[in-house]
Amino acid sequence: MVVRRYDEWQVEIILPRADADELERIKKLITTPGTVELRIVANRNHPSHAYVIALAEAQSKAPDRQRSKYVKDGETIVGYWARVDRVDPAREAVAPGIGALRVQVAGELIRDGRTGELVQLPSEFRAFEEHALERYLMEHGIEEIDVLVIVDKDIDVTGSHFGMVSRGYDETMRPCIRFNMQGEGARRMAMVTGSNLPDAQTDSYQRLAILLDGRVLCAPRIMNTISDRGQITGNFTQEEVDFIVRLLQAGRLPVRLKDTPVSETAIFPSQTAHQKTGLIVGIAFGLLVVIWLVLLLRYSLMGLGGTLASLLQLLIMLAAIELLHVVVTMPLVFASTAILLLAVVGKLLICESVRRRMRDEESGRSSIWRSFGLSAIPFVIVLAALWFAGVVVYVVGTFPLRSAAVPVVIGSTAALATSCFCLLLPVAVIATERQDRGRGDPSDASFT
Repeated sequence: MVVRRYDEWQVEIILPRADADELERIKKLITTPGTVELRIVANRNHPSHAYVIALAEAQSKAPDRQRSKYVKDGETIVGYWARVDRVDPAREAVAPGIGALRVQVAGELIRDGRTGELVQLPSEFRAFEEHALERYLMEHGIEEIDVLVIVDKDIDVTGSHFGMVSRGYDETMRPCIRFNMQGEGARRMAMVTGSNLPDAQTDSYQRLAILLDGRVLCAPRIMNTISDRGQITGNFTQEEVDFIVRLLQAGRLPVRLKDTPVSETAIFPSQTAHQKTGLIVGIAFGLLVVIWLVLLLRYSLMGLGGTLASLLQLLIMLAAIELLHVVVTMPLVFASTAILLLAVVGKLLICESVRRRMRDEESGRSSIWRSFGLSAIPFVIVLAALWFAGVVVYVVGTFPLRSAAVPVVIGSTAALATSCFCLLLPVAVIATERQDRGRGDPSDASFT
């Protein structure tokens, strides 16, 4: 993916070879701000929350401030109303098109998300029944609800304090998001949870709401002090967990992008370009097959080792490109073919050098090893130079150059690793055989 500035207020994003599903996933990813916050849910039984709750109740009765998101003490924000997220109706619906609440907040201070009026549940309300709050909201025409959370800027914990974020499973084997805190975040997390431990006298608990873009995903009880790690649990699907993890790993954009792009263009390569590319790649792989046949027929054991090394190199390159999700472009295809050809030609020269030494009746074991070393050293130097050049180009180059640098780095590494194993072993066998036979008839050697 290429992201570059288009003008003062726009950016251009290029997605090579992206299908419709992948395009939609990427559009959703880059248009979602990905702001994570950890806030204490306001609790009527907590003495320090009483003042914030009183301000929120007064705000709900003031027509000019009733729908405001923030609860202020003068100019200072001391709390705000966070929207309670809902589950996809296709997974868990309480009515056609209406999903269940992701977090149960029947015992908290909640309000109508549209009007700003507080929701007062009756004394006979049965919170323990499944979807009881959702049914009550439907009966009273309330579509969305907000829950009051406390704001304390001195100990705020946000996604910027996260270290590693990964997928996982909670105690009930449901998908969840695991995270580690780093530096200042660990200290703040310890302060937040340590100052909101359960009260044994009143048998009350504090809840820590975890919000994504202002929507409450979960609000677990705080049972002990947490500092360096935690998890976000809830009624998530594996796809939702994967999306949130990718979002948190990618980090926040400096600005929010519009949900709908200004323009969107799909460019398809012409049939002539496909034909030319296929012809070039076909010729290159045909040449590779010819060289492999020469290796097998002319150099016997060494040729078998060289052919096996080339096949392993090809498999390693394909596997690495798949595992690293490298975008397949024309520069990548050409560079991959070129590095394969270069490695095969290098093995061919090494095999020929050892073969010529084997034809010399006076050559011994040390002479064969010397010939192998003298021909292999330039091969290793060239691969090392290509690897270094590939790394430099990948770091400083543009997207097309980086596409070509990836197979160069992977291919040179794979060529060096496979050649060391697949060529050294045949040479060792040949040299040992020559030592055992002494100065034998060269026609009995492993080469013809």
